[in-house]
Amino acid sequence: MVGRHRRDSGADQQGSPSPLLDPASLHALMDAMQEGVVLHDADGLVVSANAAAERIIGVRAPKMDTVEWATIHPDGSVWPREDHPVARVLATGMPQRDKVMGLQEGDTVRWIRVNCEPVVRGATRTDRPVAVLTTVTETADPSPAAVTPVVDDDTRAERQAAEAAIRQAEERFRLAFDMAPTGNAIVLPDGHFMRVNARLAAMVGREEGDLLGQKATELVREEDRGKLRDYLDRVAGGESVSRAEIRLTHRTGRPVHVSVTASWVHAANGGPAYMIAQIEDITARKLAQAALTHQATHDALTALPNRTLLLDRLGHALERSKRNKTHVALLFCDVDRFKRINDSLGHEVGDLLLVEIARRLRTTIRGADTAGRLSGDEFLVICEELETPDAALHLAERVRSITDEPIHVAGQTLSVSLSIGVAHAVGDEQPANLLRRADTAMYEAKERGRGRFEVFDEALRRRARERLELETELRRAVENDQLRLHHQPVVDLLEGTVVGREALIRWQHPTRGLLSPGAFLDVAEESDLIVDLGSWVLDEACHQGFLIGQQHEGDHVAVNVSAKQLGRPDFRMRVENALARSSLRHDQLILELTETSLLKASANTLADVEALSAAGVRWAVDDFGTGYSSLTYLQKLPVRVVKIDRSFVADITTDSKRRAIAEAVISLGQALDLEVIAEGVENAEQAALLADIGCRLAQGYLFGRPVPMLNGERDHSRAS
Repeated sequence: MVGRHRRDSGADQQGSPSPLLDPASLHALMDAMQEGVVLHDADGLVVSANAAAERIIGVRAPKMDTVEWATIHPDGSVWPREDHPVARVLATGMPQRDKVMGLQEGDTVRWIRVNCEPVVRGATRTDRPVAVLTTVTETADPSPAAVTPVVDDDTRAERQAAEAAIRQAEERFRLAFDMAPTGNAIVLPDGHFMRVNARLAAMVGREEGDLLGQKATELVREEDRGKLRDYLDRVAGGESVSRAEIRLTHRTGRPVHVSVTASWVHAANGGPAYMIAQIEDITARKLAQAALTHQATHDALTALPNRTLLLDRLGHALERSKRNKTHVALLFCDVDRFKRINDSLGHEVGDLLLVEIARRLRTTIRGADTAGRLSGDEFLVICEELETPDAALHLAERVRSITDEPIHVAGQTLSVSLSIGVAHAVGDEQPANLLRRADTAMYEAKERGRGRFEVFDEALRRRARERLELETELRRAVENDQLRLHHQPVVDLLEGTVVGREALIRWQHPTRGLLSPGAFLDVAEESDLIVDLGSWVLDEACHQGFLIGQQHEGDHVAVNVSAKQLGRPDFRMRVENALARSSLRHDQLILELTETSLLKASANTLADVEALSAAGVRWAVDDFGTGYSSLTYLQKLPVRVVKIDRSFVADITTDSKRRAIAEAVISLGQALDLEVIAEGVENAEQAALLADIGCRLAQGYLFGRPVPMLNGERDHSRAS
């Protein structure tokens, strides 16, 4: 026929290569084809032939090797066996196409058109074929004697055009399949590759020939094989499923993310003949998506999970703990006095410190735990799979100890500590509640000395509940006009006259009576209610200050300003509005800040300070000597008043060191042309000593307690 025949159709001959694919798989594919298909092995022996080939050649496949026939060219000359298309493919590795051959048996000649394609495993098409795939189709007798008038030119032209169209279609498919930018594969029903293109082979770092005959699933990562099987089953069942995203394994072992689109081609009997699959490499897209996801869920500075991911993982941890009957605890960690490091050494040093703490944290926690950066200098550790609640305490102590050794960054040696709050999940816990309780415990650790951990317990729960209730009541106090303003006089020690007053807030609680600021200002600071309270005090102090000034010309009114209030972008406007509504002059208003507030001030805030000072408002530094500011602020900023903290005044008559500090502050004020006011003066001896060392102004219980000044109530125009 078109090659030699295998003598034993049931087994390989000794020394000959094994068939490329198992016979059952080949028959399933070949029988679905309309054209005749014959598969030869590397020795040119027939491995298999489909039903169409049997019909065209006129011999059943099992008997093809028993037929003795000659092969002739269209001109009738003998076609030497060594020049047969199959032999030429095996010899050269090149395909043989559109060869018209006559199979002569006695006086009978069957004319067929033969196309032979090499099947190779090597890197190039010229590598020795391991098999030859031959297609045969019936064709007309090409000899002149066989041409009859029955076949006119139009019929012949139509036939030639049809044959040309078939060849072109086959060539287009081959080019589209082989040259496609995506990976292409034809897969038999048993899962073996029958044909692949170069793109798919390159995608997994292999040669085309290496994949032929291999199980397609062998390329798929084991954990994704079930996903692929499910997809193919759904496609085979007729479901409209667009694609499946799985991972293949590159020759180097790395994963290759791909999107697979598959469709089945069915045989004439309705069964699956083969599957055509398109495989797109989406690794770059997956890596980009992973990078974006990582950026969205991780802290850019420390690479730890951020707040979003932490709360998500905490939610999952709580769900798992309910299913597995295990304990979950949350550690809320805060770097003590981090603000001072940032302000004194710069943000770059502060950032490096946080990075090192994050590194130590990662190496300290267990594999089941999650550490992350909540914000600023706050870190969380989610402790899972705890056998007992006490296990969290051991972990908290290990975490606390990560700062026992000094931290060396940017040429600085820093000794820092962590305050840690521990909260255990209870019942049907919600992440936000657990976080809030751990936060409360952390603040308790700070209040008890820092550098330690505290556990949220019933006592803390009760205090937290009381603080929450107090916050709720305080909000109502602003709305229900329960706030009051009391004034404490500022006295000229030499003249004995009142020169001004400090406005101090009080809360007329409906059940607890009149509350001083110490009972509620901490809650106000934590909840940001301090801004609303500060605005109320500013407005009321300006209003009352104007009315008092009508009776006591020249008196000033001093108002305390919190750091949060000062940092508001509308702070300057609020001050100007309060002055305008009350008709109080700018030079009658003193705004008091702590040293720490000055340190926290941004450039925009300092610009507001300068602008208000230029308009006549005076600025005072309250509690001077207790903060961490530089004296440079007194020189650069428009500060006009310095107030000596009461802690230095209390023992000024008996403690020489405190007296020396007070004298130093007074001398500094005189040198910088600042007014100096001593706070907390409670007896005549203190007042006399302060006057002797040059302090002109003072306030304290000696001269009067804070009291209301309007509605006919007590007034101080002279020192008592």
